[in-house]
Parts: sequence; C-alpha cells; structure tokens
Amino acid sequence: MEPCSLRDLHECWCPGECSAAPPKQIDLTQLPITPWTARVQFYVVILASVFISICVYGALSRADYVSKVQLLDNQENVHVARR
Repeated sequence: MEPCSLRDLHECWCPGECSAAPPKQIDLTQLPITPWTARVQFYVVILASVFISICVYGALSRADYVSKVQLLDNQENVHVARR
C-alpha cells in the first residue's frame, strides 16, 4: 500500500492506481476580504495611541502616588529612629 497524497494519510487499497488529487484553483477576487483603507488605518492608530496614552497616564500617576506615600513612610521611620 502506498499513500495517496501528501495531504491525507489514507492508504490506497490498489497499489499503483492512487494519485494525488489535482489542486483546486482559488479565485482570489471572490474572497470576502475587506481592504483597510488609509483612513481606517489612521483611525486605528489614533485610537490605539489614545488608549495606550490613557493606560500610561494611569500607571504613572499611580506610581507617583505610591512613591509619595513611600517617601512619607521613610521620613517617618527616619524621624522615629532619630529620637
């Protein structure tokens, strides 16, 4: 028994008579692909940058708050330790 084609692993019952099926022709004009225009790409880039900016602003403002709290805790610890 020999394999019928590289795509499937079925084996033929009649050796010598099996052959791979011819490849199907694909009509690329009939595919449901919507091209992204420059305007859509521009809007996507703008929205992505706004979203990333909001996330970065939130993370940095939270980091600033946490660093201020840590600084005050350290000042209090130093003050208590000097007494």
